[in-house]
Amino acid sequence: MTRYTAVPAKEASIGQGVNGTGKRVWIKGAYTLSPNGKPCRAFNEREGGLAAAQKWAEFCNENLLGRY
Repeated sequence: MTRYTAVPAKEASIGQGVNGTGKRVWIKGAYTLSPNGKPCRAFNEREGGLAAAQKWAEFCNENLLGRY
């Protein structure tokens, strides 16, 4: 059975200027991936990063899998 998993992430944001041009900011954190491989929730470093994403994945595995 496939399960929810947590993976670290580092991405560049859209630009801060007009029309998305200009300086970009690096966003660091983690994603919780659904069993089909799509990100279902993101956590930045202030929210706990990878630890928070793993905790959410465990919650989803316990409460969402096997109900349908």
